[in-house]
Amino acid sequence: MSTSATNIRSRRGQQTLAEAVNLRRIREPILGVHKRFELFDDEAEQQLRGDTRHSHVVLNFSEVEEVIERDGSLDEVLEEWHIPIVVATQDDAILDTRSFQDVLNVLFVLPPAIFVPDIVYNYDTMQPNDQVKAIKAYVFHVRELERAIAEHNIPVRLLPTNKGWTVPHFELYRELYEECGYTEMALYGVQYSGGRAGNATRQLRRHATFAIQTLNLENVFVIGRLGLDELLRFDPRVNGACGLRQLQTDERFADVQRRLQRALFANSDHTQSNLTTFQ
Repeated sequence: MSTSATNIRSRRGQQTLAEAVNLRRIREPILGVHKRFELFDDEAEQQLRGDTRHSHVVLNFSEVEEVIERDGSLDEVLEEWHIPIVVATQDDAILDTRSFQDVLNVLFVLPPAIFVPDIVYNYDTMQPNDQVKAIKAYVFHVRELERAIAEHNIPVRLLPTNKGWTVPHFELYRELYEECGYTEMALYGVQYSGGRAGNATRQLRRHATFAIQTLNLENVFVIGRLGLDELLRFDPRVNGACGLRQLQTDERFADVQRRLQRALFANSDHTQSNLTTFQ
């Protein structure tokens, strides 16, 4: 895809009322349990057309990229009241071939959206120095995206994800978070299952706590973990979640969603101290 940002922006024409409203909505935290839609699935695309049940729609970056290649935009898939949450975290083989310009080409075409950027996986099997380098590279990538968003007036809010596990790792994010005014983080929960993950639920909860305390986060959005018992045990500031594959009918999902949201917000009246409280 080689269309320039200028040409894409000029085709949009004047901002609609819906776009103006959604520009405000994307600045709000992602609360509650949301559905992940798989584009290029006939059932998913059919559910989205005319849909009024979902305010936020979680989408995979590569699928969004393919739809834009096919249709030129997401207009044929999303309704104007949908807020897309586009998640870039994928397998290494995909991330390794994705350029910065590839990312910008998608962001230029998105309606008001929330974007979870990614460039490299960060495994607990990495050597400590390599892990620090990966986190620093990720922070640099997010800064560059913020510069491009400001320069081209792209209607996208960035939501960084965790590339580390420990308090020192999250401290590497602190300057970025202060500069950009971030108060939210996405935790990619998929990496906490299978292989060497061990007690994934306990690890994920601990890492979420480290992120919240170190960066004074107000909200955490967990991607790919929707177990009822898991949601019940999360810290009170973990107040948004989505799964990876949920193509059941909307009627069935609505029932599941209600039960999961009750679990997610079960401890919302509890308090949680920031790390800086003790420094």
